[in-house]
This record gives sequence, C-alpha cells and structure tokens, in this order.
Amino acid sequence: MSKNVHTSNKKWLDYLSESEIDKLSSEGDLLLPNLPESIQNILQKCREIVTFINKEAADKPQDEQRKAIVDALDKYVKSIDSFDPYDEYDESWLVCTLREFISLYRWNIPARMNSNDSSEMDFVVRIWSRLDTCFDNLHIDTRRGRTVDGVNQVADQIRSVRPDLVLSQDNIEYGIAEVGKHDLAGIGKKEVIETQLHSPKILKDLMMRAALLTGNNEDFLRKFRVVCFNQSCK
Repeated sequence: MSKNVHTSNKKWLDYLSESEIDKLSSEGDLLLPNLPESIQNILQKCREIVTFINKEAADKPQDEQRKAIVDALDKYVKSIDSFDPYDEYDESWLVCTLREFISLYRWNIPARMNSNDSSEMDFVVRIWSRLDTCFDNLHIDTRRGRTVDGVNQVADQIRSVRPDLVLSQDNIEYGIAEVGKHDLAGIGKKEVIETQLHSPKILKDLMMRAALLTGNNEDFLRKFRVVCFNQSCK
C-alpha cells in the first residue's frame, strides 16, 4: 500500500475520524527557513536593477535590453564585498552563482539551451548543475544517473525510476530532484503534481532504503526527512 495519503479525499472519513485526518494533514508539515537578510538584500538589489532597466530600455531591441541588464548586474555583483566561504558559505555561493549566470545570459545561453537542438542533459550540464554546489558545505554528495528502488539499484532499462539528482551522505539518500526542459502542464514526471506520482514514489523508496541501511532504527527514522525539488521550464 502506498504511503502517499491525500487527506482531502472524503473517502477517508469512512475509515478515520476528522481529528485523525487533521493530525495526518499536519504531520511533518515543516516550513522552509527564511533566507538570511544578507541574501535577501542582494536578491532585492538585483530585482531592482532588472526592473529599472526594463522600464528604461523598453523601446530598445531585446539584445540591447539583455546587454544593459547583464552589464548592470555584473557591475553590481563585482562591487559586493567578498564573503568568507567557511563562515558565510550561503552568501559566497550566491555571489559565485550570480557571476556564472550573468555570464550565461551575456551569451544568451539559456535561450539557446531552450531550442529543440539542445537536450535536457545539455540544460542540466550548462545551467541546472550549478545547484549541486549549494550542498558542498553540508558534506552532501550529489549523484546523477542513480537508480532507486528502496533496496537495490533498479535495472538501467527501467528509466522512470532514475531521478535527475540524488542527494546522499554516508550512503543514506536524503532527497531527489527533477528538471524538465519543457513544461508538460502536469502530464509529465517533471512536475510537483503529476499523473504518475513519480517523485512521491521515489521519496517513499528513499525512506525504505534508509530503514534497511539503518536496521530499522526507530530513533533515526522518526527524525529522518526526505526532500524533493522540481524545476520545469518552457
């Protein structure tokens, strides 16, 4: 039986009380922490620069608009005081990432990656893989091409169980991610809500595998959390 329970389904009232459904709905409902103010300030300044230039250069050709935005962002990012990568890793990572993405947009790489001539893997290698490095200071490894079935690796020919990214530490897998080069409007496996429940099923497999590797250690499993993030683009 799947452990993915949609508590909004009224059919559960035939088996559970309303208080039990409410408890299930709120179980593990953890909120993401707020971004540090230092990071929010950098991102807000970048948004202000883009908004200002979009208004000022609204009548100019698209290439000129992109160049103006790229040059202004580049000038701002270069002016940011350096951060200590040991004590201020998140801020340091953000500045490095902004520099890389500014370079990508300078040469219009994102638009070129979105053409029919580029594959999803091209998009992953040139753009999306930058997210891998945000876990470095946590000593979490990122794996690609990994198969997951809850116990062992699944045969390579079963492509649907191969997430685009697996987060791992000490052989325990904590999360997965999917990237979609094209937005399939909910019918593909690259969506947060999609028809085949690809990501939720793999998250369940991660939990089962962790239970196996830890000898069903109850203390560990009650604290264990798995995560998933998806990115789909047009």
